[in-house]
Amino acid sequence: MILIRALADFWFLILVIALVTGVSIGLTIRFPEKKFQIRKWLHVIAVGITAYATYVLSVISQDLISEGENHLTFQLIDEFLILILLFAILLWIAVFAGFFNINGRKSWGIAWFPTALFVLVYAVRFLSGHIFLGLYYTSVSFFILAFADGFAALIGHRINPNAKTLIGSIVFLISCFLIIYISNHLVFYTMNIPLSDWKMNLVYSVFGALILTVVEYYSKNGIDNLTVPIAAFLYFAFFKNSDIWLINTHMQLGVFLAICGSVIVAIVAIYRLKWLSISGLSMALILAFVMIIAGLSLVPVLIFFILGTLVGKLKVSSWVNDSQPKIESDKKHGKPRDIVQVLSNAGIPLVLAVLMMFFSGDFFAEIIPIFSLKSGVFESLNWVVMSAALCDTWSSEWGIRLGGNPVDILGFRKLQKGASGGITFMGTLMGLLGSILMGVLYYYLFSGDVNSAEKLKLLGWVVLSGVLGTFFDSILGSIFQRKVLNESNLYSDDNVSGYSIRNWSNDIVNLVSLLLVAVVFVMFN
Repeated sequence: MILIRALADFWFLILVIALVTGVSIGLTIRFPEKKFQIRKWLHVIAVGITAYATYVLSVISQDLISEGENHLTFQLIDEFLILILLFAILLWIAVFAGFFNINGRKSWGIAWFPTALFVLVYAVRFLSGHIFLGLYYTSVSFFILAFADGFAALIGHRINPNAKTLIGSIVFLISCFLIIYISNHLVFYTMNIPLSDWKMNLVYSVFGALILTVVEYYSKNGIDNLTVPIAAFLYFAFFKNSDIWLINTHMQLGVFLAICGSVIVAIVAIYRLKWLSISGLSMALILAFVMIIAGLSLVPVLIFFILGTLVGKLKVSSWVNDSQPKIESDKKHGKPRDIVQVLSNAGIPLVLAVLMMFFSGDFFAEIIPIFSLKSGVFESLNWVVMSAALCDTWSSEWGIRLGGNPVDILGFRKLQKGASGGITFMGTLMGLLGSILMGVLYYYLFSGDVNSAEKLKLLGWVVLSGVLGTFFDSILGSIFQRKVLNESNLYSDDNVSGYSIRNWSNDIVNLVSLLLVAVVFVMFN
């Protein structure tokens, strides 16, 4: 009886969505100037209904499982999957047929959301011990897509109809935070999960909203209807079981407020000092949050960020003769680090932190076997990569200030200061000092409970990796990085369109060189 009633409800919801879709198509024909607004309200209603249907499915599944009717649970999920698949096929056909064209282009977003729903529900089907939570997370993910994304688009479109806006992102952030906080409070409180503590739930919800806001902002051409719900689901699955929530459940209110106040002051100071742009600051906060949750040390990233940024802020004119042209290695030199720069230097520690959570979690245990990797492997890679990043940054920055004219690392041609692929004696020496600093700190703080010989080996690898990173960066820069002499007599990566094998940006060179360092370390360890 429960199964029949549930299927009837699902079919009814599908018919409602079909009716709303038909009405919206009719309205766009009648009021073509309001096509965007009509389409977004269709988005809110249709995605909201499917989110509610998924929530109903989670509740019914929980009841069936508690009564021992597991076969009915899977039958119900399979029927739901068939409905989603039919719905997705119809929407893809409608988009191809041109029913959802906006400004002369096909609106693929409306077809992506049932595709994402099918992928998530199909994955949840294999989580035999977590079906209720999996379906609940899926429903919350689509409530976020319905309301946070929909309202952000409606409000942002009033300000700038041709691009995403800061106001739209703020609306998305606030809406997303409220949905995560309320939904987490309801389910975690009833299940006695540590996130029932309002303080921990607040932190969890803020960073979840921040991550999803960044995902939404950089998802173009309707692909956010796929990326946002999947990213939300993965966030809920990965982050809910961290020990940090249990450890801090009973944190005193005064301590919690002091920590929050310190973080806010640090954020404001970093932004006012122009160390990071808004996008870079958002990515840095996400990076810090993920690494803390995973248990991966933030120390090497902070050392790189502080020491690398401070050197970069030193005025070249105070170190270099004014008669020499001031050369910048790329157009971002000396400016606040943006999201791409943060990821090009610290993207590997971010990936390592995600892998640590994946290998230590149990949510996906039924789908993908969990490999047994020691946390020390990730920690060593973390220090090795950031040593290479600091060594490269110091080599470049101190080389501009203390070194003479650099020479090309491959052709030994004389280059002007800051040209990609160039090296100087003083720059190389200062880079080596930076990697030695990283190695010493790793030796005394994070080399683990091993004998002295093993500690010295690890120290040597951290130092060697720094030097390798510098040379990898210079070689790649000499071969692949853009070299343009602009009208101000400055070498930069500006005024070059597109990417090619000989047209890499400095960010790509940095990322690839750090990847090579990581590969070398893994191969020999």
